[in-house]
Amino acid sequence: MQIRAIDALSISIVGDTNMSEQSGPSASQPFVRLVTMSTLTKLADVLISAKTTLPWLLGHLGAPAWMTALLVPIRESGALIPQYIIKQRTADCRERVRLWQTGILIEGMAVLSMALIAMTLTGPMAGAAILVALGVLSVARALCSLTSKDMQGVLVEKGRRGRLVGMASSLSGILSLLGAGLLLFGEQVIAQGVITALLFVAAMGYLAALLPSWGLSAELKDSQGEGTASLWHSIQSHPSLRHLIINRCLLMHGALIAPYFVMQAQGQSGSLSLAYFIIASACATFLSSYVWGQLSDRSAVLTLRIAGIACAAVALVFYLDVAGSGVWVSVLLFFLLSLSYAGVRTGRKTYLLDIAEGTKRTEFVATANTCVGYVLLALGGLYALLHSVLGQHLTALMAGLMLLGVVHSRWLQREK
Repeated sequence: MQIRAIDALSISIVGDTNMSEQSGPSASQPFVRLVTMSTLTKLADVLISAKTTLPWLLGHLGAPAWMTALLVPIRESGALIPQYIIKQRTADCRERVRLWQTGILIEGMAVLSMALIAMTLTGPMAGAAILVALGVLSVARALCSLTSKDMQGVLVEKGRRGRLVGMASSLSGILSLLGAGLLLFGEQVIAQGVITALLFVAAMGYLAALLPSWGLSAELKDSQGEGTASLWHSIQSHPSLRHLIINRCLLMHGALIAPYFVMQAQGQSGSLSLAYFIIASACATFLSSYVWGQLSDRSAVLTLRIAGIACAAVALVFYLDVAGSGVWVSVLLFFLLSLSYAGVRTGRKTYLLDIAEGTKRTEFVATANTCVGYVLLALGGLYALLHSVLGQHLTALMAGLMLLGVVHSRWLQREK
């Protein structure tokens, strides 16, 4: 039923595809199935965000504050750093759909365990158990991230991948508005019960994504025998990959700066404003992702430039308004930042899908994500130290690095 609904929504933009490998009543079926799978997993990701939902849950369970500080590093780095090792261990498995299904099943089970922990434990023991479950989920997410790029590369032709990424993000943005509304309601009334319910819904989202994956086949072909190179050799041997990593590390400051918008508002209105930021993010994703996807199918590099400039501009406005014009100004700027960073994310994913094929694409995805995971950890520690010295001026530094990323994009090779 869900596949048919999305098929009806997307029939006007799917068009003819070159999917002769797949059997079924419609040549566009793999595209629609991948959109459905990606939408459900993105929705689940939003509902169990380590930046919003899980911190609230740990707070209500009475976990120590230092455990809350570990949520984002475990979630983000745990989903990136293991990818190169996973790529090495799964190089002999050409059928990528089966690996993806394994990862999604583990993610669903990990989130279900979080919900059960929230219902049965409290204090430090509950916090520690949730951190362990989050670590398991993050490693499974690394497997899914790696194999989903393989599936999209095999089953969707170049020139249509940006639309796939953008449509899934837009659809998940609509659905995540419901979760944001529940959080807003829950903060005022039944907080922990609502958040625990969201965990169950997120787990069902992961498990439901298995349904449209049955019957799909995405067999990875060798590409110039590049499946066993070391991490350092991959970076040295491919200038295009090296520049992609550098550019991504510069432009990802659009995500690193986001918590400062929330912190600014939190000091003025408390935790209630958190739900408004979630709603702003969901609306921005829904409104912009498909448009960014269309633009990325024409030129992912151009998309990165436009979105990078927009992110830097919003960051500079936020820096100049450091005194604060009120919560709603912060929410508006956060909305514009989310709108812009959706373009960075869509452009980067489309570019990564388009610049390589077969096992070479897997090599690029694993190498880039692993390197970015290490850089993310390093920058997190560095900026934590610099914040005590630079204060709000750190946001100006981040805006400058984003502009540097826009300039650096001239070294990115043409992907189409």
